[in-house]
Amino acid sequence: MKPNLFRGAGAAMITPFTADGRVDYEALGRMIDYVIEGGADYIVALGTTAETPTLYIQERAVVAMFIANQIRHRVPLVIGVGGNSTSEVLDQLREFDLRGADAILSVTPYYNKPSQEGLYQHFKVVSEHSPLPIILYNIAGRTGVNMTAETTLRIAADFPNVIGIKEASGNIGQIQQIIDRRREGFLDAVGQHRPDSGDHRPPARRVPRPVGRRRDRRRRDAARRRRRDLGGGQRLPPTLHGVHRP
Repeated sequence: MKPNLFRGAGAAMITPFTADGRVDYEALGRMIDYVIEGGADYIVALGTTAETPTLYIQERAVVAMFIANQIRHRVPLVIGVGGNSTSEVLDQLREFDLRGADAILSVTPYYNKPSQEGLYQHFKVVSEHSPLPIILYNIAGRTGVNMTAETTLRIAADFPNVIGIKEASGNIGQIQQIIDRRREGFLDAVGQHRPDSGDHRPPARRVPRPVGRRRDRRRRDAARRRRRDLGGGQRLPPTLHGVHRP
């Protein structure tokens, strides 16, 4: 798997519920189609935006399978596989059907406040058992523990299947340290993306139209360049003009 699979804007999905508290799969399916049609570059399932810790593990497994089947490889898929118990994370890796996913997003263990060495050992075990590439997830405001740049870089150096991090600490200096010292190809997904980074923008309902417009601008710019290269002011067939995506 190439790391640049996750360049651009990733839409983090919520978990819609019915009035009686069950997962609303019909609404979830509509949302997935909406963000894909709107131009999202990839989808993130079962992250913070999905309120994943409130779902039973069995519910998470079904949601993961449903989203993968709904996407049908139209865009890359990242599935959240994390928790504050290392053994529980391994259970998820065994029980989830991850065949439709391209990577997992694994959050730092929450509530327990592990040490930096504890974080390293946790992700060491996850790395050894994950069948998919891993994107670390550091969000201290939710978990109660911050994974330092040094720990992130140590994990990245020691485990090649750890391909990036969603850095949501809000600490610009820490984020910059990772960007400056990361190995080649290591992704740094943050709230506002750099040209070489991913960009997870939750919640998904806010993503499609701005991203679609951005894609339209890129296509129009490319069409203008083609027009210039093919003869300046000459009129081109409609197929060579910018493609509009509603």
